[in-house]
Amino acid sequence: MLGFGEKKQYTDSETMSEKDKSDEIIARANEKMTLAENELFEAYFCKIKESFQSGNKKLRSRILCVLSSILQVSAIEECCGIFSHAEATAIRMSAKIKTAAELALKLGISRSLLYGFESGKLFPNRVGHASLKYLAWLKDHGYNPFNL
Repeated sequence: MLGFGEKKQYTDSETMSEKDKSDEIIARANEKMTLAENELFEAYFCKIKESFQSGNKKLRSRILCVLSSILQVSAIEECCGIFSHAEATAIRMSAKIKTAAELALKLGISRSLLYGFESGKLFPNRVGHASLKYLAWLKDHGYNPFNL
């Protein structure tokens, strides 16, 4: 029995065992937190999706603006690949629009902006009104990067 203020002396194997137990507890807690964060995100996204699908044009536009702002701040598209440049280009081609310049003219946005979107140098959620036009056109043609 240890007296007041005395510390138990551990052998190296006992210390490692205690450390392993502690690491395991921390790892399990981190897994639970990650799962809870993912579930919370999914729940919020379901609510956003419901609002988008049942909303009028003004609400839909506002939701796209807010999602765009969220992505701009967190840069999710760069680490998770939410926007596929290749898929966007394929959508344009399947719509029988041969060049990015042709689509830019049709949408009334800058050619260099559209080239940036399709080349991967720019993300459409970082540019404002022009990006919303482009995202709306893509959605109308079957590409929905935000799954709305």
